[in-house]
Amino acid sequence: MDFKLTATAFVILLASPLLGSQTAIGAQKTKPATPQAICKFITDRMNSAVPLVPNLCSGSVDAESGNFEITLASSKNVLEGDLRRGWSSALFQTLEEVVSEPSLNGACASTPTCDLRVSDSYLSQHNLDYWIPLNKNLVLSQENMAEAFKARQLSDDWYLLWWATMIGAFKEPEGEDHRSKGNADLLAGEGCRQFIDSLPPYLPKERLPECSVLITSKSKVFIQIQFPNAPDAVMGNNMGHLFATIGKVFDGTAYSGAVALRSPWWQSMNGDRARVNNIYDLSRLELSFEEVNSGSRDAAGAEFAIISRFGSIGQTSEKFLSPDSGKNELTIRNVALVRLILGETAVTLDTTDGAEWQVTFEEFSSCALQPGDAFVVSVVSGEAATISRTNPVATCQMKAKFVRGW
Repeated sequence: MDFKLTATAFVILLASPLLGSQTAIGAQKTKPATPQAICKFITDRMNSAVPLVPNLCSGSVDAESGNFEITLASSKNVLEGDLRRGWSSALFQTLEEVVSEPSLNGACASTPTCDLRVSDSYLSQHNLDYWIPLNKNLVLSQENMAEAFKARQLSDDWYLLWWATMIGAFKEPEGEDHRSKGNADLLAGEGCRQFIDSLPPYLPKERLPECSVLITSKSKVFIQIQFPNAPDAVMGNNMGHLFATIGKVFDGTAYSGAVALRSPWWQSMNGDRARVNNIYDLSRLELSFEEVNSGSRDAAGAEFAIISRFGSIGQTSEKFLSPDSGKNELTIRNVALVRLILGETAVTLDTTDGAEWQVTFEEFSSCALQPGDAFVVSVVSGEAATISRTNPVATCQMKAKFVRGW
């Protein structure tokens, strides 16, 4: 997903006092509450909000980091069934409270932070849980987003913002990881097959899109659906087909990635060519499927509230970086490498958003990117882009020049 902010605002954000805390000189530190006390606080709040649902909690201290490991589990299907809205809203409300609770003496707020794992009967059967690195900054980020959306607590916007954070960033396998590139290929192929089969049978062959896999890895999948024309690529019912097929196939698999809906290039102004290039995060498609499957909202509501809101636009211009936000504005793109081409003096990188970049051999050797690797492209309008590898084990940065839309 792309987002934009002015360069000045970015500096102000980094300097914000909300991102850190200070202790007065000579102030006596109070010992944080124990993991068991945190469990009691969470279960008391959850049992009070949803009294007919049994909630179990266990807590321990990680020997290396000293942070708390908290596990919250329900023996009922509270996240995939008809209790989803009520139970998860109670959870989100509790998470906002726990980091500010005076009796916990800063536990989960700053030091120690809490690695919270959330599960229910359905997720346990599928070897999955939600891992939430709970701390004050996470909650502040959620509250800031809620304020920007004018989303009061327990409103639909507030609920969706929390779920977008949960399902988009923190869902991961519990215990042994059964994901593989081969399995990703199989799931992507099945998702493509189901999407094409879901289209109206009366469509002539020349109007059927082509669904193909751009790139896969052990943990990521990127799919492209190429439509024969622009009007078909922006049809409203495409989104419903997406979450009912690809969203369903990948639900509960813990793969991340995206699906791009694209049209052919057409002649635009100034000798340029343009196209439709709408990108939908896999996690948002899964979220839409889960909301409809649990009865929390109907298909039309899921399309409007989730997919259309959280979708993004990829490279739509062949000659110019797009969308161009204007002078002094920063654009950040989370992408993966589809392919690389070694030239005489530079390396060309094609990314999943449909953009092509060029870097020098010297800069490329510092990162050694491979197809399937994820990274971030950040660019201020009119300046060179910066590519930052997202793998924390091998962090690196390199300057890149935009070449074209591919």
